[in-house]
Amino acid sequence: MEDKTRGVRTKAAEGVRAVEEKAGKVLDRGGDALRRADEFLQDTEEHVSETLRAGSTRFARPQQLA
Repeated sequence: MEDKTRGVRTKAAEGVRAVEEKAGKVLDRGGDALRRADEFLQDTEEHVSETLRAGSTRFARPQQLA
């Protein structure tokens, strides 16, 4: 009976380790995707800011006459 219990516990521990390993890989991939998305957003923000600055100097509003 002890051998059977030990076998069940060993198998359960192996299953837990396998799930832990797989979960770690999934979380790593998720973290990589978030970093790429963050870089994309930073680049987009810089591009939009540059475009707006360029547009504000190119299309400055004329002075109103008093």
